[in-house]
Amino acid sequence: MMKTIRMICVLLLLSGASALAQQVELYGGYGFQRLNSSSRSGVNLNGWAVGTQLDLPHVTGLSLATDFSGAYGKQSGASLHQYTYAGGPRLSQKLGRVKLFEHCMLGYAQLNARLASQTDGASSFALVLGGGADLSLAKHFSIRLSQADYLRTGYSSNTQNSFKYSTGAVWRF
Repeated sequence: MMKTIRMICVLLLLSGASALAQQVELYGGYGFQRLNSSSRSGVNLNGWAVGTQLDLPHVTGLSLATDFSGAYGKQSGASLHQYTYAGGPRLSQKLGRVKLFEHCMLGYAQLNARLASQTDGASSFALVLGGGADLSLAKHFSIRLSQADYLRTGYSSNTQNSFKYSTGAVWRF
C-alpha cells in the first residue's frame, strides 16, 4: 500500500514538473559501485540505478537531475546493501547524436550490513560529482553509454571516497 502511495506521489510530482520543464527524461539501468573506506579495503557492489532530468525553460543546457541507486555485495561474509538518493543541477551539451553531461548532486546515503542474524546500518550525507554520455537512437529513446561519478559519504565518522558507474536506457517525454 505504501509503495503505491509513493508511486502516485512521484507520478504527480513528475506531471506537475513536466509542465514547467521543456523536456523530461527518465533513466534506468545497471549500476556498479566501488565502496572504499579509509579504515578497510574496498568492496565491489552491483545493483541498479534510476534517475530523472527536467530541462529548465529558457536556459539551454541546464536541468535539474535526480539519481537513485541500490548496490549489493559481500565483504568478510557480511551482506552489504547501499542506497543513495541525490539531486542537483546538471549541465549538458549535444554534439550530434551524443549528449555529454556533468552534474553536482547532494543527498543521502544508507549502508546496511547483515551477518547471520545480526543487522547493522548507518546513514550519511552524500556528495555525487560526475558526468556521462547518452547516444540518441530515436526521438524519445537514448542509450546511456556511461555515467561515472565520485561518491563521498561519511558513515560512522569515517570518510568513504567511492566510485559509481551506470549504464542503461533513457526515455524522453
